[in-house]
Amino acid sequence: MLAPLRSAGAHEAVLGLLQVASDDERRHAEICLRIAEHYAGRGLEPAPLGETRLPSFGCADERLEAALLIAGTCCINETLATVWLKLCVAAASTPLARAAHRAHLRDEVDHARLGWAHVASDALDDELRAALGECVPRLLAANLPLWLTPDPLLPAAGIDGHGVQPQLAIEGAIQRAIDDILLPGFAHVGVRVCAPVAGRLEGEPVERATPLV
Repeated sequence: MLAPLRSAGAHEAVLGLLQVASDDERRHAEICLRIAEHYAGRGLEPAPLGETRLPSFGCADERLEAALLIAGTCCINETLATVWLKLCVAAASTPLARAAHRAHLRDEVDHARLGWAHVASDALDDELRAALGECVPRLLAANLPLWLTPDPLLPAAGIDGHGVQPQLAIEGAIQRAIDDILLPGFAHVGVRVCAPVAGRLEGEPVERATPLV
């Protein structure tokens, strides 16, 4: 993500945070592997790493392409990650689960901040923020199923003590995050979200959402 953000005129402070975030994700994978080994009671091989392509929105304006990328992955996804992780910390009483969730939460707060910092910076002008605002509902529609779809491997009631909240608690927290954090956050940085927010709990399915551009 560094290359498109650099081309779009992102500040060096944002680019620096982005590099740190990349290193954080590698460390998160190591933490998750160690937790899996603890619960399995044996050593495990890490999953093979494949090439992950960045989302492409097909924008002719590379600045809008970068704004959509960072708004979706950082402002929206990482902010929702902090909300979800706060639930995990609250539900974790075992020392290992609590320590792991706290380590992830500490980093995800900074990952969300770098997105908001870019959108609030002078790398975006009023016209670009207006274009971004038109796309935010569909960014949410694409992102929310990642947080609202129940994990088929976990009980809907959660797992008490191990950081897994009931599905209904997760859905409620994510919905409140949209209303109390994300939409006010975009307004605070000058991004006006005018259209109905598709993809909320009662919203339009992602596969029926219209293209961003």
